[in-house]
Formats: sequence, C-alpha cells, structure tokens
Amino acid sequence: MSSFHGTAIHTPRRTPLKLDSNATLIPSAAFQPPESDPYRAPDSADTFATYKYRQLCNISSLDLHSGFSPLCTERTSMLAAMSSGGRIGHDAPYMPRGCDMRWFTTKEVCEILGRFEKVVFAGDSMMRHVIGSLNVLLRKDLGFGAVTDWNFSDEERRECFCNFQFNVKACSVQGIFRTADVIKNDPDSLACPAGTMDVLIEQMVGFPIPPEEIERFKQTIGTAKPKRPYAFVFGHGLWNDLDLQATVNWLDQILDATSDQLPYLGQKGAFWPRLFMTPNAAGKRKPDE
Repeated sequence: MSSFHGTAIHTPRRTPLKLDSNATLIPSAAFQPPESDPYRAPDSADTFATYKYRQLCNISSLDLHSGFSPLCTERTSMLAAMSSGGRIGHDAPYMPRGCDMRWFTTKEVCEILGRFEKVVFAGDSMMRHVIGSLNVLLRKDLGFGAVTDWNFSDEERRECFCNFQFNVKACSVQGIFRTADVIKNDPDSLACPAGTMDVLIEQMVGFPIPPEEIERFKQTIGTAKPKRPYAFVFGHGLWNDLDLQATVNWLDQILDATSDQLPYLGQKGAFWPRLFMTPNAAGKRKPDE
C-alpha cells in the first residue's frame, strides 16, 4: 500500500526533499537501492509471501512496487512524486518520480486506517478497484480478497479468482464495499482487529450527482462529530471523459454536501483529511470513447 497516511499524519524522518514540478531530477546513479534501514525492509521483500493463494496467483508485491532511495520525507514531496510517477513499460512496477513511497505491511495498514472513525471512498469504478485492492491487503488474500467470496458458488470461485475478481465485470460487482460486511460475514478473514477501522465506498459516477446518491452519502457520514476524524478519498476515472470542469463540479457537489452535513468541519482548525486521486491512464485496449 502506498503512503496514504501522508495525507493526514506524517512524521518527517530526514531532511525534506524539495521538488520542483517543472524540473527533471537527474540522480548520480539511476534508482539506488532502498536505504539499509529496518523501516524500509518491506520495500525489498515480497510482503505477499504469507498471503492466501500467493503461489497460485503468482503475484509479488515487488511486481507492483520497486523500491529505491531516497525515500520521500514529507507529504508535499511524496504526493508530487506519486502524481508524477509511472511505469517504465507495460507490466512494469510503478515507481514514483524523484523520491520513493514506502510499501506498508498489512499490520501497518491496519494501524493507519485505525486512526480514523471512517475512511470514505467516493467515486467511480476506479475507486471501486482501489478499495478492492485495499481489501486484498486487509484480508491478506490474493485470490478472493476483493470480493464477497463467502457467498460464492463453485462456478463463481472459478471465474472470480486472482486478477479476475477485478477485470471480470460479473465479479467486480460483487466487490466488498464495506469492511462492516466482512466483519458480519467472514470476520476471521480480516487481518485487522475487529472494530478498529471502518472502510467503505459510496459510488458516485457522473455530474450532476443524482439526489439519491447524495442522500446515501449523507446518511453514511451522519451528522454527529465522531470521536476520531473521518478521512475522505475522492477519485474520478474516465467516466467524465477527462472533462476537468465536470470533475471540479462533481467534487464541489460532494464537498458541499459534506460541509452541510457536518458543519463542524467549517470551524477553524477542524481536521478534515482529504485526498483526490487523479484519473487513471486508459489501457491500451480501451475504446477511444
């Protein structure tokens, strides 16, 4: 998992690395290995080694993220590096630009999410895939971690295994949209202590957002100030055809609904962690429309 906690709570470990978004960083040697520091050990190991179906799915965490130094040391540089990063070729691991994010273990992911009363994802199918990936980490299950496998038939277990749980439409619609559903139906599969965190998604695709979707979102966040803060992750994939103004309007409508529902967020000093995820790149087989 990438350094989501940098959007809310982050303790600098070294001298901050300043990034100029228009500058090209030319290191003395490309992609130095991660620092020899116990804190960075997960960046050099396959943290999926103990996950269910690791061998059958044949996915290593090192296939997804190739660690290097230096490590980003504060929120601004980390978000800039992640936003500017990419993959060097198809099926290559993702690499931030200029400085590296850290790959968190499942135990650390649980601790980070446990800082919040709720972590609310809002968006389209891109965000559905994000929360599905997060559920894979929370359940330590590469085979069925993103889907409601507790009610699957034998046929569904064959057709929705490993990557198919994401890229087969009939499988993705059976995704896990709330950790509360895991706690209710398959609590033993959750690696985090029960009751320590609540992660969910409200699917809101286009603008204007239908009233019933806004109302459902308001019911999710309630009206009372929680003991721990809420964290929000907003994201739009390709549903708005990369129309910037449509996405801005969509985001404004959600933020206005949140402020109306939780007026304490408008008070000076209110802690309101929010992260906006930019659209994903279209795959090479994605239709032009």
